[in-house]
Amino acid sequence: MDVANGGFVIVQSNQTNSERSRGLYGQTSYDLGGVSSSLAGLKLTAGYRHTWDNYSYGIASYSPTAGNICLTSSGNYPQADCAFAASGTSTGHSWTLGLAYQVNPDQLLYLRSGKGYTPGGFNPSFGFTPGGVDTPQFTFAPESVVDVELGVKSAFAIAQRAVRSMLTFSTLISQISRGTYPRCCPVAWNRILPPMHPQPRLRALNFKVGSPQPAA
Repeated sequence: MDVANGGFVIVQSNQTNSERSRGLYGQTSYDLGGVSSSLAGLKLTAGYRHTWDNYSYGIASYSPTAGNICLTSSGNYPQADCAFAASGTSTGHSWTLGLAYQVNPDQLLYLRSGKGYTPGGFNPSFGFTPGGVDTPQFTFAPESVVDVELGVKSAFAIAQRAVRSMLTFSTLISQISRGTYPRCCPVAWNRILPPMHPQPRLRALNFKVGSPQPAA
C-alpha cells in the first residue's frame, strides 16, 4: 500500500481480530388496569441489559521504503517479526421503558424511551501509519444512544382500503463513533464526537395500505 501516493510503502504480514460479547437481559410488561380500573388499557413495559465485551487485535507490518522498519513494534524485518497484539474490555448497559394506551381496538398511543450501547475497540488503520499503534487514535471508547418515541398506531379506511399509521420522533446520541477522513492523513478512523444535544424531529411517518374492505 502506497500512503497518499507519497512513496511510503507498507507491507502487512499478519493480522488477527476477535470479539466476544456476553450479556444478561430481562424485560416485562404489566397491565396497569390490574391496579385500578381507571387505568384499563394502559400497559407499562420495562427492560434492562448489562453487557460485557472482550476484544483483541493483532497486526504485523513494516515499510520497505523506510529500511524495513517495523511499524507496529520495534526492530526491523525480517530480524523482528514486527508483531503487535492488544486486547481490551468494556462494559455497558441498555434499557427500555414505555407506556402504551389502547384507546380503542383501532388506535394505540405510546411513549417509549431506550438506551443502546456499542463497545469500544481498535482502529486497525493506525497500524499502517508511521505513528503505528502508539497513536491515541488507535483505540476508541464505547458509544451509546438514547432515543424517545411518542407516537400513535391507528387503523382506518381510505377508499375502502385499510391504512395503518405510525408517528415517532427524537434521538440523543452520546460519544458517537463515526468513520472520518481527517485532513492530516489519508487514513480512515473512528473518531469519538462530542455528545449531541437532543433535537426532537420527525423520524417516521409510516402508512401501510391493505386489501380493499368489503362494502357495508
